[in-house]
Amino acid sequence: MANDEEIVNWPAEEIPPEHRLYMRVPRSYLGRNGAYLGAFRDQGGGMSTEWEKYSTPKEARDRAKKPADNGVIVMIAGEVSAIPRLIVRHTPDVERRVRAHTDVLGPKDTEVRVKLSRISRWVLGFELM
Repeated sequence: MANDEEIVNWPAEEIPPEHRLYMRVPRSYLGRNGAYLGAFRDQGGGMSTEWEKYSTPKEARDRAKKPADNGVIVMIAGEVSAIPRLIVRHTPDVERRVRAHTDVLGPKDTEVRVKLSRISRWVLGFELM
């Protein structure tokens, strides 16, 4: 049970502004010309991402229900929090055992989604089916 005890005690940490956040983008969110504005949405308490300190793009994708149907984008934490009303908060997911889990909190209206798309880039594409 020592492993479970370690998981329960994961503290929320400050994320340095230069660190990367990885976010899965399901193929179903791709629009015209490869746009993925619909991916910038809250799921539960916030928009779910993974902090590079505890994850890699491949690990983030592999946690999806169907990894082959997901690509991964990267954003810089400080650029995300520079968007008005957005807050980056490390929120380890004890239940799913994902120490890297990080929420982006705040409204995700069209203007915010466009700004997020401008500061993100693909780091892992979709697998061929």
